[in-house]
Amino acid sequence: MPGTEVRRIKRDARARRFANRLKSPSKTIFLPMKFLRILPVFLALALGFTGCVALDRHDQSLLEQHHVPGALIDRMMRGERLELPDIVVLSKRQLPDPFILDYLRSTYAVYQLASSDVLDLTRAGVGKVVIDYLLATPSMYGPPRYPYGYYPGFYGPYPYYNYPPPLIIGNPHFHHHW
Repeated sequence: MPGTEVRRIKRDARARRFANRLKSPSKTIFLPMKFLRILPVFLALALGFTGCVALDRHDQSLLEQHHVPGALIDRMMRGERLELPDIVVLSKRQLPDPFILDYLRSTYAVYQLASSDVLDLTRAGVGKVVIDYLLATPSMYGPPRYPYGYYPGFYGPYPYYNYPPPLIIGNPHFHHHW
């Protein structure tokens, strides 16, 4: 039975090493697999929400000082597009035009204004600089406009080079009469 005694001694030594490893803190960190599966999701959420706030605390306090409605402040904090009545509210609350312009630029929103909209904004007291910006957004952020009949995506049939003239087989003097 000397073989079984040797196995028992080795087994006991292995058990002592394992017990000592559990007692002493290890330098390596072992994470459970569930945590490792969830970690990329948390990282994506953390990186995704870092740029969500369109206004900092100073801008938010400026809006509160000018008594802007809370619903509009919340929409601006989320970086949402402002509608024309929202822009009128900001102008009537005496917010400076550069502040309004900075926010509008941060949203990259395109505004299609009719002449009646421009008149309404002017009568409501919206600054000329803001109205000019709103009129310029289609050319700045909208799709490009091309003259009639021209579109840069059309190159003709494949392959993209000129074909040679057609090869006529038969009598060149024979004319078809349809």
